[in-house]
Amino acid sequence: MDLFNNREIATGIWLLIILVFVIRDSNVRNSFRQLFSCFFVVRIQIPLLLMLCYSLLCVYLLNEIDLWDNNQIKNVVFWFFGGAAISFFNITNATDDKKFFTNTLKGHLKLIVIIQFVLNVYTFNFFAELALVAIASMFAGVIAFSKNKAEYEPAHNVCEKALNFVGVIIIMNTVYQLVTNWGAFSQTKTMFDFLVPTLLSIMLLPFLYCLATYVTYGSELVMLKFHIKDNSLRRYAFLRALIRINFRYLKLKRWMEIVSYSNINNKTDVNNSIDMLFRLLAREENPPEVNSNLGWCPYQAKDFLTCENLITSNYKKSACDDNDWYCETRLKDIEEGFLANNIAYYVEGNEIAVTRLKLRLNINQPCKHEIAHDYFANVANKLIEKALNYSLSLEAMEAIKNGDTVEEPVDNKKIKISKDDWGNSLYGLKFVIEHQSN
Repeated sequence: MDLFNNREIATGIWLLIILVFVIRDSNVRNSFRQLFSCFFVVRIQIPLLLMLCYSLLCVYLLNEIDLWDNNQIKNVVFWFFGGAAISFFNITNATDDKKFFTNTLKGHLKLIVIIQFVLNVYTFNFFAELALVAIASMFAGVIAFSKNKAEYEPAHNVCEKALNFVGVIIIMNTVYQLVTNWGAFSQTKTMFDFLVPTLLSIMLLPFLYCLATYVTYGSELVMLKFHIKDNSLRRYAFLRALIRINFRYLKLKRWMEIVSYSNINNKTDVNNSIDMLFRLLAREENPPEVNSNLGWCPYQAKDFLTCENLITSNYKKSACDDNDWYCETRLKDIEEGFLANNIAYYVEGNEIAVTRLKLRLNINQPCKHEIAHDYFANVANKLIEKALNYSLSLEAMEAIKNGDTVEEPVDNKKIKISKDDWGNSLYGLKFVIEHQSN
């Protein structure tokens, strides 16, 4: 059996042609040199070499249990420089994404299925593949270039449909070949083509976890120098964190967040900061009930709008005032494009209870303000339903759509809608639900 199929050979030829063409430009050559120089940094080389050794160990183990043959060398090379390398360079995202490893495994499996079963099981003749790869690459390039550019939207839509059509042709050919030539598919090699990369992806997860822990400890230790100036106290803080938090890197990052707004002057302060970490984690796991006369439970209020993909940061103490606690979401774009209209959600209060819920709409593209206002009104209505079990009044709904200022009392809460003019038709709109102290 040939080592490479027609599609892989065609792809390799086009990549070689493109490479020869682009390196003729001196600026491109310099860019490539700078790119390659990044790979020769010790902090990248050593972990990458360790991942290679770990992967080879995994291959050895698969061979020991008879789940390996030499036909898999190509697949393992593709797996290592494909899914494994992508996961390696995305490892810094692990501290921001609690589902990083689950999503990584899902991504690997999707890639394996697409490559092994959709793209590479059955191919056309060489010249057809040469044309197919060129056409698909051209469409993909135009789509990438024209994305989020209004002036190229027609070309973007046409190329997207054309690329989908090419994909349908490939899938139809695969289905046809499966029906008419099942024998070529149902063989041991085909099973190994799927099984070996899948098992390697699963076996890679412990290494990625260790790498994420190492990267987190390295970056947070640098930050620790800014927050704790005394060398001996900093060493003590690191050792206490290593003992009590150990290799739970997400908790380590959370602890560093606490350190950033705490005044650490002695060992007691260090221990108190770690105690606070576990106290907050316990509250998040089992949110305490909060009397409605005080406000809302922070760990429920922060999740009021997760249904709208408005996911807040951790509820934490303000660096300016020990009595002020807050969390907030990142700005969420309402539509695509540069400087799009966006929305954010803010939760404010004290350690025990939230006293203020705020939605903010930023109008950066006045020509699309109607869509943004409608979306803002819909999210505001969901917030008030979650917070007060109450629907937005018609007056408040109209105020949001028109950008008017309105105040409404609801039990021991106050709803306020206000507008901030920035000039040049740009403005912000705020929707606030505020707890009124008795």
